[in-house]
Amino acid sequence: MKEELKKVFDAELGEMRRHFFELFDDKSYWERIEKALLDTCFLRYCALADRQTQLERKDYGIWRGGDLLARGTYAGPVGWVDGSGDGRWMVGIRAATVDGASVRMSAGVGVVAGSDPRAELLETDLKLRSVFEALAPGVHLDTSAG
Repeated sequence: MKEELKKVFDAELGEMRRHFFELFDDKSYWERIEKALLDTCFLRYCALADRQTQLERKDYGIWRGGDLLARGTYAGPVGWVDGSGDGRWMVGIRAATVDGASVRMSAGVGVVAGSDPRAELLETDLKLRSVFEALAPGVHLDTSAG
């Protein structure tokens, strides 16, 4: 599974690299960022995948497999690195991918045995509202149809 995760992580890293070079022309700075992401975030990414697998086996007796790989930006690294290589990284559970006038929002959900589906839906709605409000302050979001 780690090889599959590495492919997904590398693809995400390639996308970040592309965006970085659209804004900056500093190869050595990117190399420091890339090293920090690979040395720190990839290990955390794998740990998340391993933990998910353990919980699924415990809670469901099976591993549904591939679920983490289909999540895209979920559990992606978020943070910063300065010119000295100092920085701070964490795992993002809310994300938005902007493509022109379109935005795809995502939020992590932790449904396990014993979860209250309505409470999980409410929590996810609140997470997505925070992303929406950051992108469109003052615009009303009607979720009653969903």
